[in-house]
Amino acid sequence: MPVFHKYSDSYHKSGYYVKVNWSAPHPYPLQTPALTEQIYLELGFGDGDQVPNELTSRLFNAGLHWTEGNGTGDPQRQTDLNSITDADIPNLSTDQLNRVYDTLDRVETSSELGEINSDALQDLKSELETLETRSNDHRDGRGQRPTSISDETLAILSDLKDEDISVSQARELRQSAKFPNEFDKSVREFTRKHPITPHEFSINNHGDPTYEFQTGPVKWTLADCRAKSLTFDWAVTIFSKKDGQFGLRLSSNRLVRVVSDGKKLTRQQATNLTTILPCLLWTLDLLKEYHLSMNFTVGNITSSLPSPQKEWLKDQLTATRSALKSDSIPGEGVIVDHPDRYFARIRTTTRAIVWASVNSLPESTTRGDEVSFQVQERNGKYFAKGISPIESSECVEDSTVLLSKKGGFYIFELPGSCDDEVDKVDTLISILQKVSAVEALSNESVWKLLLNTQVNDEGKQQEILSHLLKATPFNPEEFPKIVDGLSDHHRIPISDVSFDIFTLASCMACFYDELDMRETVERMDKQGDTTVLYHRDGDYLIVGDELINHGIGGALDAIPNFIKESMNEFDLVSPVVRVLSGLCEQQFCLDRRGAEGLTSMVIQSGLREEGLNTLYVRLD
Repeated sequence: MPVFHKYSDSYHKSGYYVKVNWSAPHPYPLQTPALTEQIYLELGFGDGDQVPNELTSRLFNAGLHWTEGNGTGDPQRQTDLNSITDADIPNLSTDQLNRVYDTLDRVETSSELGEINSDALQDLKSELETLETRSNDHRDGRGQRPTSISDETLAILSDLKDEDISVSQARELRQSAKFPNEFDKSVREFTRKHPITPHEFSINNHGDPTYEFQTGPVKWTLADCRAKSLTFDWAVTIFSKKDGQFGLRLSSNRLVRVVSDGKKLTRQQATNLTTILPCLLWTLDLLKEYHLSMNFTVGNITSSLPSPQKEWLKDQLTATRSALKSDSIPGEGVIVDHPDRYFARIRTTTRAIVWASVNSLPESTTRGDEVSFQVQERNGKYFAKGISPIESSECVEDSTVLLSKKGGFYIFELPGSCDDEVDKVDTLISILQKVSAVEALSNESVWKLLLNTQVNDEGKQQEILSHLLKATPFNPEEFPKIVDGLSDHHRIPISDVSFDIFTLASCMACFYDELDMRETVERMDKQGDTTVLYHRDGDYLIVGDELINHGIGGALDAIPNFIKESMNEFDLVSPVVRVLSGLCEQQFCLDRRGAEGLTSMVIQSGLREEGLNTLYVRLD
């Protein structure tokens, strides 16, 4: 068995070491840091005592013992271990074991230790849990021994509860959680260091750590459901004396659903939702171990809200997302929340994110405005004064457009520039379902809506691309990939260039709609500066130099100027032709990844060497 030894007074080291003989020709010492030494001493072992091999092996596996190279046969990990039994550590008291747990809780934050194996550490804790002690007073009602409560966790719970919490009360809270092992991690994220402090803490009926907040007059709770691996991470309950409570379910990128007894929220419930939204999202954004998407969306929730709460919620979401995205400097931020309860998200000179309370605002500023101000600190809190607005572009109001189609016309109501992104996406899809891509893009207002709408849903992005690229040889599913490929394509001699997917898809839609493909193939095969390099099964690849645009000039002219203008920011000769060439070459090669892969490789190599433009045509 391993033996626990103390270094002699004359030795150059102090403290203890453990001598083992694991698959080696002679015994050798395991280095024993102060934390590991403390564990042995707390378990009642002294100098010269034999210690259980099952205990020492698990401490070694966890990283609490190591050698200095003199254990020539020393394995990387001890395996095939038996359980630690009561006979290994007899006469163990509850207080002793609790002190060991406290020590083990400090292991992963200790500076004197190297890499810790968390799984092996948990294995050791689980083994110690099975041991009997001389006192069972601290066992819970299920006959399970509560794990120890570290001083850090105890202090956090006392802080959250705003009262002194005893060890037994802390254990009771932890054991009532559905996942006790995740309890400490959750409460650590809501310490007083978090800018938004919970008013109360509890474990709800579902076993989730739950934090209570107050935003203005509205009380709400946030339940941590991450350990359950559900379709949502957080369950929010919003309370209203008049209309009763309702709930929200949130993931990192969207409001998954509203949970309410009624089909729709009442005006008061909708107002309460609008009130807490900034504080809710910022609470999640400021958690150190959670990543809230900067494109968080409330989905189609707004459609079930009454006015003006529907508009308020859109404003709040826009303002909050803007604040989350901003890398503000001290004295700049975004105003959120309702009158008389203004807050601005800023960064102090130490780069810490804080909230600055704003007592009053100039008449010209309102919720969602970007402002500059002076920051004043009083008693650890930040206040803003000398507030002045930062000029920003105004929202474009909703508008009505009339789009013609063979046999009739359609009238569409276009969302304003500050409306919810989901509404914009749904409107675009509705337009493209009823009229062709070219008919839609002939209207500059529709084009601006497409250009300025952020489509975060991959499925809806594919649906829009399918409509735009319907009459082209491009595959909608592969189009984003080939657009990315333009950044280092030989026909785009600009580094770090980035193209908008919908801009290029719109160009291709208008170009191929106008192009007479059969006539173009026949004519270009006879021209001196162009030729059909490849054709099979109706697919043609035409190559040529910059003069290739002479043969496709009419189709290029069909692209509206307001779309082509967005391409002029690149310092390229014939930018649309260059981009068209890069897209065509890549799609052609992707279509021949199988048996004709060699063909595409040879063609691609030659095109790069000669610097030629390409045109991909598909005839039915």
